[in-house]
Amino acid sequence: MIHPLDCLQRRSLAGPIADGVPRQTGYRFYEAGRFASAEAALAECRAAYEAVEPWAEEQVGQHTYIRFFCRDGRAEPIAGTEELEECDFTSAPSVMRLALDPEVLALASAYLGEVPVLANVQLYASLPNDTGVGPQLYHWDKGDDAQMKFLFLVGDCGDDGGPFTFLPADSSAKVKRSLGAKSWGRMSDEEVFSVVERSSQVRFTGKFGDCLAIDSSACLHFGSRSPSRPRLLLELQYMARQMILEPAFAFSRVRHTVDREVLTPEQRLAGALIL
Repeated sequence: MIHPLDCLQRRSLAGPIADGVPRQTGYRFYEAGRFASAEAALAECRAAYEAVEPWAEEQVGQHTYIRFFCRDGRAEPIAGTEELEECDFTSAPSVMRLALDPEVLALASAYLGEVPVLANVQLYASLPNDTGVGPQLYHWDKGDDAQMKFLFLVGDCGDDGGPFTFLPADSSAKVKRSLGAKSWGRMSDEEVFSVVERSSQVRFTGKFGDCLAIDSSACLHFGSRSPSRPRLLLELQYMARQMILEPAFAFSRVRHTVDREVLTPEQRLAGALIL
């Protein structure tokens, strides 16, 4: 049971922000340099990949993803981008500083109407593959009817890099209304574009440090289709403290070096469940 005062405090600390994410579309792009703490965090992420790059190249053809900062800070190949049970950012403190960056939290809070909880932090590389299954098909993220993810490019990404691709929230809602229960699973392009125009599709391409903030519960999306080279992405996930659809949603356990004593009230609330 969540105490009512916790809810009131979270809502009282959230407010509108000038360049926030619009509800109608459910996304906004931010150019590299928008968040002061991102440069150091993304440099640590890039270094983590380069430290195992020869090994990562050997995983091509065997695995579709590699996830970093797993238990004890290891990198591990995985079949999909499912959530981590435990991650370890003790060797990358700047990543956690970005996850608790006041500007990032203000944007997430403005969209969700309350100071959210940091639900997950993960760095993963999408490897060259042509499987066309799982997260490479259109889908919504589960957990709640709204959430906010910040996706940072840890390297340049063009159309040949298997970019994260999505439909804005208003177009996605049309698909949900038309396909009903069928839309809750993975969907083919043919199913989706039987409802909306293919031109509605948006690709997240750009340069190192560029960011996409997106409500992945409201925007149909897929990623990592046929990348010609590894695509490295840092993902920060924020959700309301009281989730409507999945109250028992499992949050990752995070090992870290964050000193809670120096955090602001917003940062302490955001890190309440995983720090």
